[in-house]
Amino acid sequence: MLKKFFFIIVSIAAIFAAIGGITYVKRESVVLPQILEQSMLNFALKEEETTTKTQILKAFPERKFVLIDNGWNKFIFSQTFKYPLTLKQKLQVSKYAVRVLVSLDPGDYVSNSLDQIGNYSPFLNVIHPHETQALDSSREYILKGGRSIFGINNPEQKDIELILESAIAKEAYKFQLPIETKQSAIRLLQALDSTYRYQKERLDDPLNDLVVVKMGPRLFSNDKGGGTINLDEISGTKEELGLVILHEKLHVRASDLFYQKHPSLTDDQIDSALDRDLQEISVTALQYLLAKKIGLPISSLEEDDYWQGARDLLVILAELKQNNLFDWEKQKNDFLLMAAEGNFKPIFQQYSQISKIPVNSLESHFDRLREKFFQSSDQEIYFQTIDTFNQESEQLGFTKKWSSLFSI
Repeated sequence: MLKKFFFIIVSIAAIFAAIGGITYVKRESVVLPQILEQSMLNFALKEEETTTKTQILKAFPERKFVLIDNGWNKFIFSQTFKYPLTLKQKLQVSKYAVRVLVSLDPGDYVSNSLDQIGNYSPFLNVIHPHETQALDSSREYILKGGRSIFGINNPEQKDIELILESAIAKEAYKFQLPIETKQSAIRLLQALDSTYRYQKERLDDPLNDLVVVKMGPRLFSNDKGGGTINLDEISGTKEELGLVILHEKLHVRASDLFYQKHPSLTDDQIDSALDRDLQEISVTALQYLLAKKIGLPISSLEEDDYWQGARDLLVILAELKQNNLFDWEKQKNDFLLMAAEGNFKPIFQQYSQISKIPVNSLESHFDRLREKFFQSSDQEIYFQTIDTFNQESEQLGFTKKWSSLFSI
């Protein structure tokens, strides 16, 4: 039906062209007056609303919806047209905004209603799995204002406007992700999971479930909303930016594994239980292994704050694999869950058997890197800690083993 309507619009455009209203008309790339674009989008949004409601009601028959009138469609138009997008991109962004709008339950917390639909994503494919976090990340880093979306209950008009603004900004900014970065990330994700194939239409595909921002080199990327990627963060190549995506995706996977194992914990309990420092060390180690596997430059990783810990952990993983005790390639999920829980004792015990290094010595060695990098602004303490850690690495034999195991 939409294709048929598109042909009608193109025909109208051709009439405008004939009388001088439009200078160029082509089937694949149509230049249309804004009023015609809005007419086409309005038709598409009505169809998207109906289709999405039908999908959701099949899964949740008692679901309540926000009343959607022409005013909401006009608001979506006004926000979408702020961004330099093609007609096809405007259609994609505005349709997504409608799906977010339809996913809201007017009598519940926004986070509850979006999570219910997003977590059902493999069946519905309506919104992204980490949508609440993604919207809040868009609000914070792109819109740079407004109240946290997590606290919104029984959303009023101003709340819904903020949610739609955040959704539209988020989806519009994704078009800035360089194709070289996406291709690099695909190769890395395939190295992580050989069965992975990028699926453009799947909203739960790791490369679609992202937030893309441009905030200058000082803002680090993070794992909010399936991964918030700062395009300004890295000074290397566009291909190397794929490593940043992999880094955040590994954090997301570690956290998701933790949630699955501990479903009864509250958000506050999860935040306090997750071990951020061991996650950083572990994720950096996996980044190195996967980048090396596909031949991607790894020099940027060796400048990372967590490189020293990752380097020693890589020695442990390599020796465990050589001795058939723990294969990181086959047990990635086990490894990431241990990192999320801050408990490497199982692999430390295995490594102790072959290295004769006591488990408590291994634990105290890696403990030096905890509670330091996130909070410490004291450069003297930072470098003292690194020096002490490196001295211990040499005493424990990690430095020598690194040179023999990973020499290029």
